[in-house]
Amino acid sequence: MKVFGLTCGRKMGNCEIAVKEALMGAEEVGAEVEIMRLMDLNIKPCRGCESCTQKMTKGEPAECAIKGDDMSFVMEKFGQFDGLILGAPVYFLAPTGYLKVLNDRMISRDMNFDIDAAKSGEKKRPAGLISVGGGGWDWGPMGISLMKLLTFTEFVVVDQLQVTGAARPGQIVLDEKVMENARRLGRRVAEAIARPAEELTFVGDDPGLCPICHSNMVVSGKNWSPAECPICGAKGTLKLDGDNVVMIVDEKSLQENRVALKGRLKHLAEIKNVTERYYANKDEIQKRMKKYKSYLTYTMPPSKSK
Repeated sequence: MKVFGLTCGRKMGNCEIAVKEALMGAEEVGAEVEIMRLMDLNIKPCRGCESCTQKMTKGEPAECAIKGDDMSFVMEKFGQFDGLILGAPVYFLAPTGYLKVLNDRMISRDMNFDIDAAKSGEKKRPAGLISVGGGGWDWGPMGISLMKLLTFTEFVVVDQLQVTGAARPGQIVLDEKVMENARRLGRRVAEAIARPAEELTFVGDDPGLCPICHSNMVVSGKNWSPAECPICGAKGTLKLDGDNVVMIVDEKSLQENRVALKGRLKHLAEIKNVTERYYANKDEIQKRMKKYKSYLTYTMPPSKSK
């Protein structure tokens, strides 16, 4: 069994140290381990060309149009391990932008994974998440939750750890409890590899608020149910259980949330429907767009405006 560590922070920063500690824990239960530092790679941002979604709607394998960077290497690596440990630093309330760039470029892989899962069944793998911030919890509330965007298609998060108060490089090693928890997270990911995909469940000490994806984020609004998880889309209500807030998820959300295959396939159908509507109205769209093409000139830095 192989556990892969992906660290999204700087070289030998607190995030990387935590991921390495977790990998050491995975080794304790017999796992082969490997680590990759996202900052070492050249990954171009998604440019919204929709090449991948267009191919998917035509029944072809989704494929990214961007070439010449390290993304194909990352895609290949993501098919070579049995468990993932993902670590990302929080610079300002949320994970580093490097992770978001990677997440956007994974869209084509996610679509192909969902289509394959519909044909042959789910083959999800265990993952553990480590969010590291320099401030208190209130300065990194979206760290763990937004990291789940990379994992909810192919993985089941079995443990998660939010680290606070680790600002300067290496400062994390002073907190023995945190290092112990990171190593335990690695063991839990490795141990989960032996379980069938359908039996993978969260076993960590911090289950979050959402009972489906274990995010701590909840939103509410006019067109939503009283409570909705913005990560997995689970809908329900909130109630007090002693001093704790508990989210009760409705029955439909158990089957059609974004983590569930049915919910993901529903979204692929939505993409196909939107694309078909576009081509049915393409001429009218192009006609209405004309007035915007020559409107204003774009502000550019002096070096590019000559």
